[in-house]
Amino acid sequence: MHGSVIYGLIGPYGQWHGKAFSTRLCWWTDCPELGAHFLKRSDEESRMLCKAIEQRLGVDLSSIKPLKQEIIEAYDDQIRDHGTMLSVLRTNQIEEGVLILDGPDIVTLPTMSFRTMMPRLPVPVPFIKLPVALWLTSEQRSLQAKSIHMGPRVSTVIKQILADENGFDQTLEIFPEEVALHYKHAVRQEDRPGRHLSVAYRASKDAFERTDGLFPITVAALLTRSPARGRPLITELIEHDGAPAAAQAVEAWFRRYARVVTHPVIGIYLLYGIALEAHQQNTSVLFAADGTPRSLLIRDFGDGRTYAPLLAERGHEIKPYVHPGILPTVFSEDIEPVRAFVLDACFVCHLHEIALLLTEEYGLAQSRLWQFLREETARTFDAFAPRVSGALWQAERVASLEHPWPTRSVLRMHLLKYSDYRLQHHLPNPLLPARNEG
Repeated sequence: MHGSVIYGLIGPYGQWHGKAFSTRLCWWTDCPELGAHFLKRSDEESRMLCKAIEQRLGVDLSSIKPLKQEIIEAYDDQIRDHGTMLSVLRTNQIEEGVLILDGPDIVTLPTMSFRTMMPRLPVPVPFIKLPVALWLTSEQRSLQAKSIHMGPRVSTVIKQILADENGFDQTLEIFPEEVALHYKHAVRQEDRPGRHLSVAYRASKDAFERTDGLFPITVAALLTRSPARGRPLITELIEHDGAPAAAQAVEAWFRRYARVVTHPVIGIYLLYGIALEAHQQNTSVLFAADGTPRSLLIRDFGDGRTYAPLLAERGHEIKPYVHPGILPTVFSEDIEPVRAFVLDACFVCHLHEIALLLTEEYGLAQSRLWQFLREETARTFDAFAPRVSGALWQAERVASLEHPWPTRSVLRMHLLKYSDYRLQHHLPNPLLPARNEG
């Protein structure tokens, strides 16, 4: 218990001065007004000391925040009243006894995803995805009730589609989210606090118990420099025999890679209206022993977007998650938000980045790989043309090959405190022939 709170309770003006406590006290909910006052004053003095230390020693202590702010950031939705130090302490729901925070303890192995755990067991078991109250990349890595609700439902539909489509010519597999849970306040029936008390389980057995000799590698790892050679890991796949790769070999490898990615991602979007979030973190590529890319292994469907009319045309249905203040991920009128999801995740954040890295690493002609990406994207559209309406095919093809690409306005969203998660801007389309020639 903080010294200021103790003084407020048993000091000369405290209600327990000269008395014995009748029950065990909690310094949060039993903090008196006087204790909160002393706590605030002591924190102010501590910050004054920090400023003095900064001036005298020339060190940066700006990361030390006011105590009230730190408590609010740590407990956030669990605090009902953020107004004063006293209200912050007394309205913290962690002391209501509605949550049990003990166990279970599971030993896990790290993965590339900071909040995805792999239990340390001798046989393949589900990945465990947990919320982490840290700002990593573009946002705080919580796990919203929407993701918990939608993930298993979307996974079930995709599994049915892959069975019907033969995995899009055996180019697409998934880590299905089989079970997901989140906390909902028993009295207020509010979902929002659950984003810090939630879990999703992803099946991994089929992905790892393989008999085809293929090896999955997360795309983000391909761009990371290898500890063995100091060059991007992707170069070791291209140069599997150890010899430096000529430009023609790199170009052929990238063309194959682009085909492996675009065929299933565009296929499931055109036919079923499902936008896979195929960026570097969610996508693994299955490689053969000689470094040839063969197929995709995708995860994370809780925040994916779906165009309901296309899905319904083929006999499937996904009902949207509906809750005040939460943006839906199933769309019925405009397909643009679903298309933007595909282009931003798969093309801007994945294929474009791979092309940039290989072009720089091997000194390739500036337009060369984007020319191949355009050709493979067009080939994919042609492959699915007989199965979709002409109007849809033409509109989506032009949007991918001719129009500017949409991407999330991450900095603007952050500055606006994520009041709108759909803010975006457009980038020049690098697949345009005129741009390639430049």
